[in-house]
Amino acid sequence: MRKFLVTILFVGISLFSVSNVYAKKTLNDADSALDTVSQKTGIDQKDFSAVTGNVVNMIFIFVGLIFFALMVYAGLRWMTARDQADKVEKARNTMIAAVIGLIIVVAAYAITNFLQTKIINGG
Repeated sequence: MRKFLVTILFVGISLFSVSNVYAKKTLNDADSALDTVSQKTGIDQKDFSAVTGNVVNMIFIFVGLIFFALMVYAGLRWMTARDQADKVEKARNTMIAAVIGLIIVVAAYAITNFLQTKIINGG
């Protein structure tokens, strides 16, 4: 019960806290909003885009490392299963889950890249 009350309190504080929002009505107004926000942080807009791109690249590198580690882990479990069907099935399910996760991440990147290049930039 105490955990529930703490959760409700945290959610309530999070939802009702006030902060500035620099929203714009159209995509054409987004550049001015980015200028406004980046000036307050002291980072140039081009630097902000580069930093964002670097963060996204680091996230994809991290996801790739997790995928590799899961595949190695599942492969080792499969090799050491010694014909025990339940262990082989666990290793196989780990491999399938890792591949599905990688497909989801790559699809998210592809959709984001498509939206950025084709729709937002008008290319």
